[in-house]
Amino acid sequence: MSQPSLFYAHEVAHAVALADVVDLFAGPRGWSEGLHLLDPDARDIGVEVDRWANATARAAGHLTVEADVSEVDPTDYAGARGLIASPPCQAFSTAGTGHGREHLSALLEAVDRHDWTARPHRDPNVWLVLEVGRWISKLAPEWIACEQVPAVLPIWERYAAWLSEAGYSTWTGILNAADYGVPQIRKRAVLIASRTTTVDRPPPSHSKDGDPLEQWITMAEALGWTGRVGFPRLDDTGTSEDGYRERDWNTTDNPSHTLTEKARSWLVSTGRDWRADGSSQMIDGTEQPAPTVSASSGGQWHLGATLRAGSQDNATRRRLDEPAPTLAFGKGPNDWVFERPSTTIAGDARAFSPGGHKANDGRDNSKQIGRSENTIMLEIADALRLQSFRADYPVKGTKTKQFEQIGNAVPPLLAAAVLRQVIVKT
Repeated sequence: MSQPSLFYAHEVAHAVALADVVDLFAGPRGWSEGLHLLDPDARDIGVEVDRWANATARAAGHLTVEADVSEVDPTDYAGARGLIASPPCQAFSTAGTGHGREHLSALLEAVDRHDWTARPHRDPNVWLVLEVGRWISKLAPEWIACEQVPAVLPIWERYAAWLSEAGYSTWTGILNAADYGVPQIRKRAVLIASRTTTVDRPPPSHSKDGDPLEQWITMAEALGWTGRVGFPRLDDTGTSEDGYRERDWNTTDNPSHTLTEKARSWLVSTGRDWRADGSSQMIDGTEQPAPTVSASSGGQWHLGATLRAGSQDNATRRRLDEPAPTLAFGKGPNDWVFERPSTTIAGDARAFSPGGHKANDGRDNSKQIGRSENTIMLEIADALRLQSFRADYPVKGTKTKQFEQIGNAVPPLLAAAVLRQVIVKT
């Protein structure tokens, strides 16, 4: 087995021998947080190669082995009854490289052959999904729970066919995290299997319309927002046509202003698509849910206040890396953030509006996240809440690394709903 971090070497060696559950590609431990909601005494251990994710796991009290899953001998965990796996999604996500989708047929054939050494592409994020089969073959665990982006569903279905022949009860399908109390529209392909109990689709606790279930938790509800995000009325400069006051936000020493019930809008200049008149692509960032994070674009983006609904004229601007003006609240008719959960949190500091990812010029930029319109900038605590972690979960590393970990994590409430099928049966 690859050498664990020395910081936890003694504790890890002890836990490996006693672990009931092994969490592969464990990240910051969304699965473990969900597991401990069901069983606070669960003995689980994660295997994760990223040092910052491991630092987060340790700070949160989870045991972890800092190692590459593909280099670990599964028999070192021979006592484990449960196996959890969420292989990297970048090669299969629509926002990723696409290599995994391109080689889906080769991966399915590898599962059929039980060829866990197949390497249809040099990118490990393509073939690491086969590590799930290697670990199952070596451990023959009592139960299995796996998660990935929807494009991986055919692979989970192929695993399910193999496991059914081996005597497991299995279920595969697409789950939406919002149906399980997560304030985020996040669809994921799930595989559940058990040798000791019958498994089925996890019953939802929430729905879009509610009745008889709980209603989806909106982004605003999760973040404690009570009205529309925008600029307050200010009294120290001229008045615009609609009676709102303007203020120049171009200096870095302006303090935030107090919250008010007067609503304004945010406009963000992305620093792209510059026009002859000196203007650039503008984004309305006030009426949308949580954004997908882009660590590289924040410095070039600028923030400005609209003078009236639908107006981009004379918007004052400031860099997004300067102190932000204070949020103001006052519900507006198009603030869908108050009507539904956020869009998927995908590892950067922005949340997009539903059906967004289109530039102002009308071109489809779904694969160019940095150009997407209608974003709201998130803080780390916001992203954690939208993933159903506690807001003070101790995420470690740079802000970029923190957002990456949160975006890649399994929402604990979704994890708990899945694991209830194999751990808590009434």
